[in-house]
Amino acid sequence: MNELLLSFERILGSLSDGVYVCDTERRISYWSASAERITGWKPEDVVGRKCLEDVLCHIDKDGRRLCGEEHCPLHRSMITGSITHVPVIVFAQAKDGRRIPMQVTTAPILDSSGTIVGGVETFRDVSPMLIDLQRHKKSSSTSWGSRHPATTG
Repeated sequence: MNELLLSFERILGSLSDGVYVCDTERRISYWSASAERITGWKPEDVVGRKCLEDVLCHIDKDGRRLCGEEHCPLHRSMITGSITHVPVIVFAQAKDGRRIPMQVTTAPILDSSGTIVGGVETFRDVSPMLIDLQRHKKSSSTSWGSRHPATTG
């Protein structure tokens, strides 16, 4: 079983998306290499801590804190037993304090009897995509304005 677990760790560690696993109390039990690369948090900084204990401190686009119970995507997956089918955009706190826009998906983890024993969250930094979208929006509005000069009456 240890060899199989090591294989899973190698597989998860090779993904470009960050991955972390929590128990039902949201205590982090696994933190991938990409999770560290994206956030700056090392496994030794977070494993054994609850994800809502000043680690990622997810907020939404309006600055509302998502960590807790009602709005936390991972908690919601564990309570409802549902996989996130549409990625959620959140802003997570990196170890250095900056906010990182992330695309997040979550799923409950079930034991062999179907009981929820934890959850998994995958995330990717969407900063480059947002920069490209902003650049495109700016160039589109500039180009539209040059093709359609304002008329005066």
